[in-house]
Amino acid sequence: MEWQRQPDRRSRSWRSTINRERGTLQIDEAKNPSLAARPQGLVDEAYRAARVDAADETELPLSTFPETCPYTVDQLRDRDYLPE
Repeated sequence: MEWQRQPDRRSRSWRSTINRERGTLQIDEAKNPSLAARPQGLVDEAYRAARVDAADETELPLSTFPETCPYTVDQLRDRDYLPE
């Protein structure tokens, strides 16, 4: 979310963090097939916390960030996807 809301602050470090987390997700899903079986529920849970964290880190109002995750599960898994 910060990547999208603060384009002037994008860096290789941010991109690296996004890709690392996507890799971790792939490993976790491979080790725990039950995670892969209900991805939308997990995304919804994680997004609620990430939204609050993003607002705190960016000092932008919480309302800046959509109430529900604007990305599909496939987009979140796609190592090449970065929203504009």
